[in-house]
Amino acid sequence: MKRIFLVTFLVFNLLFASISFAALTETEPNDSIATADSIVVNTWMSGKIDTSSDVDYYKVRATGSELSFSVQNTVAFSTYGLAIYDENGNFLGKSEKNTMRQQVDIDTYRYQYYYAKVYPLDYKAIGNSYSVSVVNY
Repeated sequence: MKRIFLVTFLVFNLLFASISFAALTETEPNDSIATADSIVVNTWMSGKIDTSSDVDYYKVRATGSELSFSVQNTVAFSTYGLAIYDENGNFLGKSEKNTMRQQVDIDTYRYQYYYAKVYPLDYKAIGNSYSVSVVNY
C-alpha cells in the first residue's frame, strides 16, 4: 500500500512540475502582438532568442494603475532590449542599457492589455535565454 501511494505521489509531482514548467516558458510563435504569450503577474517566465531577427512578445492585463516590466539575462554578457506597447500597438517606452537587467515602468488603465517585446541587443544574446516578469501596482 505504501509503495502504491509513493508511486502515485511521485507521478503526480512529476506531472504537476512539468505542467508548471511549461506554463512558465515562452511558446513559439510569439513574434507579434497577435501571438503574444500571456504572462502571469509576479512570476518570472523564461524565453530564448534563437536568431538575430527573433523577438518575443508577452501580454498582461492591468489590474492596477502601474506595471513594471523587467527582463534579465541568464547568461553573462548577453543583453536584451525591452519595449512596451499598449493594446493598440502604441509604443510606451523602452530600455536598452548595457546591463544584465532592463526595466520599464508605465502608468496603466485598468483592464487594458499591455505588451512587452524582448529582443537581442548584441550577438551574445542570440541562442541564449532570459527571464521576464511583470509586477502590477
